[in-house]
Amino acid sequence: MKKFIIILSVLLLAFILAGYSQFASYPNPAASYAGMMGYSYELRTDANGAQYGVCIFPDGSEADAWAFLNGKAGQPFSYCAKNGYSTEMRTIDHGTWTEECAICAKTDALGKKTEIRMTDLMEQNGESLVTLTEKPAGKSVDEMQVDPSLKSGLALPPALDWRNVNGHTYIGPVRDQGNCGSCYSFGANANAEGVYNYAMGLYDGNCINLSESFIIWCLSRLPAYSSHFFGCNGADYSYAELHALVT
Repeated sequence: MKKFIIILSVLLLAFILAGYSQFASYPNPAASYAGMMGYSYELRTDANGAQYGVCIFPDGSEADAWAFLNGKAGQPFSYCAKNGYSTEMRTIDHGTWTEECAICAKTDALGKKTEIRMTDLMEQNGESLVTLTEKPAGKSVDEMQVDPSLKSGLALPPALDWRNVNGHTYIGPVRDQGNCGSCYSFGANANAEGVYNYAMGLYDGNCINLSESFIIWCLSRLPAYSSHFFGCNGADYSYAELHALVT
């Protein structure tokens, strides 16, 4: 348990260094995209207990919701197509990670090709998938200061995937937040589950699974945290949800 507290406290300290002047509400982008386009979004569970979303189109066909968002499927029903563009999937190499995204493209009568990232076209048209709102007034969380004597004795690895650490998974099945702006809870839980399971030697079928709903609907009602995160309305950048998990 001491190892768990040390690792998570160091992680929390790094997050607290970020400023917080706005609430950011991040639903599952794939679910938001399906809703924006007026299509049905259906949540399904695979044989391993992991959740995934499916977008159902007007003609009855369907596609994995993330594949639709990234331009890999359902191109005729895409935002690009709605605005007179063709849809292309592009993989962008950021050095330490790669990203798949949809590109809207069209060629004019002179053969000149125009390309714009689909999410940029949405921003340009005032139809963003992300909502930012002003953070409501609230007292600061003074107790969020981490004891400076807590230091990690572990060197940070170049990459970490809790689903495969020396052939074992230290995290539970994937869960889908749908249209609820609660990524703060899912992210905090994923960090806490992975660190706790690893510290306690729990892996594969023995992993603990923490409750995202407990953070969203219970911890968010406590006075110390209600001004930092609440329900489906997102969270600020103080990462108070991580502090709530270790106090």
